[in-house]
Amino acid sequence: MYRLVRAHDWRPCCPVAAVPGEETIGMQITCPKCKEAQEVDDKTATCPACRSVLRRCMDCDHYDTRLSYCTTLSRPVDVGEANYPTFSSDSTYCREYIPGSAEA
Repeated sequence: MYRLVRAHDWRPCCPVAAVPGEETIGMQITCPKCKEAQEVDDKTATCPACRSVLRRCMDCDHYDTRLSYCTTLSRPVDVGEANYPTFSSDSTYCREYIPGSAEA
């Protein structure tokens, strides 16, 4: 469901890499709404097809589903926000987001 991609070369079609040779880290995330696999980088927050938020706490490796707790932010996360984040949710632009290895 998830795979990490590292791009070492600069591609003119990629607006994220502003400097030639700059490393961008991307990942492939399956959108929970439209079920399409999207290649996103560390600055992308929404699905290009349906505009839903891609980074859910529920899918993050740092999220403890049993306790509804984020180990990175050291605070509880509401279950509704973990499943259906909004643009103002902490997971939307979380720098520590790592896709979990197990599917729910």
